Amino acid sequence: MIIEGISTTKAAYELAQELDVYMPITQAIYQVIYEGQDIREAINFMMNNEFKEENEWN
Repeated sequence: MIIEGISTTKAAYELAQELDVYMPITQAIYQVIYEGQDIREAINFMMNNEFKEENEWN
């Protein structure tokens, strides 16, 4: 089975951690793939999490 984006998910997650960038979707995908978190729990956390404002242009 080929799953596109697995290595990219890991790289993006690690870079976000290093640079302290808020990436909740990447974090959830990483936790499901690499930490064995249940997909339902990851979705529930994302949907009930208090998100931060995103502003890429400042």
